[in-house]
Amino acid sequence: MFDLLLEADCPMIDRHAMDQIRRDNACMSRMWHRLGGNILCLIGSLMLVIGPFLPWAKVGFMSGSGVEKTGNEAIVLTALGVIGVVIAVTSLITKRNLLSLVPLLVGLVGLGLSVYDYLVLRDDPLTASLGAGIYVCLIGGVVVLVSALLSRLKRRSR
Repeated sequence: MFDLLLEADCPMIDRHAMDQIRRDNACMSRMWHRLGGNILCLIGSLMLVIGPFLPWAKVGFMSGSGVEKTGNEAIVLTALGVIGVVIAVTSLITKRNLLSLVPLLVGLVGLGLSVYDYLVLRDDPLTASLGAGIYVCLIGGVVVLVSALLSRLKRRSR
C-alpha cells in the first residue's frame, strides 16, 4: 500500500528505486516477524521463570509460592522457562530461529502444568484465593505457545 501511495505522489521515482523500496520493506517485515516471535518467546519464558516464585495461594495474610505449594512442578516450570529464555536469547543474538520445536514444547508443557496446578489449587479447600503467580505462569505458557505456533506457521507459509 505504501508503494502505491509513493508511486502516485512521486511519479518521477524510477522503477529501480521502487523495486529497492519493496525489497527493503520485505526485508524489514521478515526481520520484525522473526524478532517479534523471539521477543514474545522471551517474555513468556521469563514469566515461566518468575511465576513459580510469586504467591500462588493465599489464606488471610499468609501466602504460598508455587515452589512451596507444588515443589517439583514449579521447578519444572522454572526449568522450562530457563530453556525458553536461552533459546530466545540465542535466536535474537544469532538472528536465526533456532530449534523451533523446543519453544513449542516449552509452551505446551508449561501451559499444561500451569493449567493442572491451577485446577488443583482452585479445588483445594485450604486455598482461600489464588495468587498472581499461577496466573503469570498460565499467561507465560500461552505467550510461549502462541509465539512458537506463529513462528512455525510463518515458516511453513514461505
